[in-house]
Amino acid sequence: MLKEAGILDLWLAQEITNATQCLRPPSADRSTGIAALTVEALAGSFLLLGGGLATSIAVFFLEVALRRR
Repeated sequence: MLKEAGILDLWLAQEITNATQCLRPPSADRSTGIAALTVEALAGSFLLLGGGLATSIAVFFLEVALRRR
């Protein structure tokens, strides 16, 4: 009944004020300067990953060494 009366369409129009921007294809953003992230931009994430791996390997070897002792 809400659809037939047009109330649902009215509510959607009020709630989604920027629907035209959201319905654009992803390729439309390429002209605005959006680019893929570089390795330099992700350096902090890679540094955290490497630090976590190094710490986990060190703890693993420490547990193995203490168990044999």
